[in-house]
Amino acid sequence: MNEREIKQRMEKVISFLEENLRKLRTGRAHVSLLESVKIEAYDTMMPLNQLANISVLDYKSMVVQPWDKSNVDAIVKSLTAANLGMTPIKDGDIVRISVPELTEERRKELTKVVGTYEEEAKIALRQVRKEAIEQMKNDKEATEDDIESITQQADKMIKEFNDEVARLAQSKREDMMAI
Repeated sequence: MNEREIKQRMEKVISFLEENLRKLRTGRAHVSLLESVKIEAYDTMMPLNQLANISVLDYKSMVVQPWDKSNVDAIVKSLTAANLGMTPIKDGDIVRISVPELTEERRKELTKVVGTYEEEAKIALRQVRKEAIEQMKNDKEATEDDIESITQQADKMIKEFNDEVARLAQSKREDMMAI
């Protein structure tokens, strides 16, 4: 595993962390809150964003506007069943969703979840480092200098990526605790 491969794998860990953090509700309306919702339409389960336009009106509300108006009831049913803590309201050919305020207790619980995601990302980064070093040690053509070089490069990268993980987690915590 060379330096470029190590960096690519560490970047994937960061991308996965960002995706997980985006899914955490902060009390503000955001399109990503509805990304995981699947709708039964056309005899198959489809992501909501493939059936409708999702837009944020303000920090407290969103509108889902289906491209095919016959899917409105299925969208309301699926959003209700998704148990996202938001109640969808059918308003003619659109669905309105109001995002409730988070309680202080729930905000604190969610910051603990952020900490869990942060730790999981750091563990994944260490695993990438370990695999890179092990792969180099198992390479019959690798010299001691090659092993030392990849170890130093991996250590340098892991520090940079750990700093990025900490920055992302702290940013999400601040966002959640802001009222």
